[in-house]
Amino acid sequence: MAKTYKNFFGKILYIIIIFIYFFLVTILSPFFIIIIFFIPELRRDILKRFFINKFKVKKEILVHASSAGEAILAYNLFKDNANYTYFNEGAYQIFKQKNINSLPLPFESIYTVFLFIFINRY
Repeated sequence: MAKTYKNFFGKILYIIIIFIYFFLVTILSPFFIIIIFFIPELRRDILKRFFINKFKVKKEILVHASSAGEAILAYNLFKDNANYTYFNEGAYQIFKQKNINSLPLPFESIYTVFLFIFINRY
């Protein structure tokens, strides 16, 4: 009987945390946008990060590189057999040097990332 209460309250707590996260992201997003417009490195891909893009050629592997080191490692492992996403400028520069078509991952909200993966599913 006690286990049922724990599962119920755990689910309620999880739902409350999701609503708080969604509320904070929604309220603070204008501040993030204003800050990002004053950072020159991020100006180029700002629209791509808010609008979900689709890969032109669908491949079976989707690799996300969040740094330049991960981008180099991912390219050495998969070469042209994967679609690549990045989050920072260093990873973008590596993919640009290798002439790889890559997309910026949308801003890390569970909803946008899920939608990005759903649109680019294989």
